[in-house]
Amino acid sequence: MLSQNGQPLDAVRAAFTYLEKHPNDDTMLENMKIYKRIPEVTDDEIISLEPVVHQDHYFAGAKLYEKGYWTEAIEEIELALKEYYKAYAKCQMLCEEQAERNQILGKGGLFGVHVSVIECRSKCPNHLRTVRGFMVPDYLARHYNYLQLSYFKCEYFRF
Repeated sequence: MLSQNGQPLDAVRAAFTYLEKHPNDDTMLENMKIYKRIPEVTDDEIISLEPVVHQDHYFAGAKLYEKGYWTEAIEEIELALKEYYKAYAKCQMLCEEQAERNQILGKGGLFGVHVSVIECRSKCPNHLRTVRGFMVPDYLARHYNYLQLSYFKCEYFRF
């Protein structure tokens, strides 16, 4: 569905944000194809309305690394890691809150509640490594790889 308020940029950003959480929605994928054909909409302007802070810092750090700005890359990747672990803790907390909201003990009783919390928590890393609807392999490991290489390039660990 095309923008009804005459603001295609707002519409494409809303569609993009929706697709980050629902990457297999065929209708919205078709809408995105239509939006991308509109002359006023460029790829640089298609951004999420709900940015993921750790991902923003990670990609900024990766770009800085590729450009050879090692010190700045270190700062961005370290911020990305801090934000990642904050998001990880929040994800785990949300699992516990969800279990508390659903206090009706099913046939598994208290054991079933603990199992559901553990299952939910085990999904947190996959949730955090989903970037624009795609699972990034070794997402967290890539942070440390960029960080290690940036430190090396800055000669922080040369003896």
